[in-house]
Amino acid sequence: MQAGVCWYKEEQWTRLKEIVADPESIEESYAQWKQQAEQTVNALRAQGLNIVKVSVDTEAMLFWVNSKGLPLDGEARSEYVASVLQQGAQRKR
Repeated sequence: MQAGVCWYKEEQWTRLKEIVADPESIEESYAQWKQQAEQTVNALRAQGLNIVKVSVDTEAMLFWVNSKGLPLDGEARSEYVASVLQQGAQRKR
């Protein structure tokens, strides 16, 4: 089973914190987020899951949620990653 996780760029961290609907759900610093994200990815891989780090461009994600009429919250971020993975899979066909 394949699952994707948002993988943010350090240079976009401040912008991400500005645009999300739930800033309290995101770590204060990029370093804190990255450490937590790596631990989560490692734990999921240890369970046998195929985890894909999906590089996220904050402006592209913001455009996507706005086009869907969604708030940029955790659920929408997950949907965005799933959409990016699906588009990648379709391109490989």
